[in-house]
Amino acid sequence: MEDLQAFSRQLEELLDARRDKLDRIELPKLKESFKNFQSSFIGLNAVLHKKGVLHEDPYKYDLKISDVTTPSDAPFSESEKADQMSVRASQFEAYLEFLIIITSSAATSSRWEGSNASSPSSSTLISPIHRDKYGNQYEGPR
Repeated sequence: MEDLQAFSRQLEELLDARRDKLDRIELPKLKESFKNFQSSFIGLNAVLHKKGVLHEDPYKYDLKISDVTTPSDAPFSESEKADQMSVRASQFEAYLEFLIIITSSAATSSRWEGSNASSPSSSTLISPIHRDKYGNQYEGPR
């Protein structure tokens, strides 16, 4: 019985050390890489819009994301090329924004876990502010 308790304590300590290493070292690197990827994608998307390869997706603001998936990779005809590429790029951008919001809220909630302080109410948390293509501000995902 003592061996089982000693094993459990040792396992718990090792798991805590691993979690701490992930929180301090690995996750910040991953978040930075993800932000760089998102910035690169947004820049490429802007260039493609300027060149006329892509156009604004009229359904972009109607997209409700509950689960992150990859945009469709089904074949399309040459006549649908601009529309399909625009829709798929728009969906991918929305997924990236959703992931940023999710990781931000997860980081906020994990900071409050394990502390003795009570968690702040949702009204005291800062919501991310976004701007649409016209410069109008709105909160939360698109």
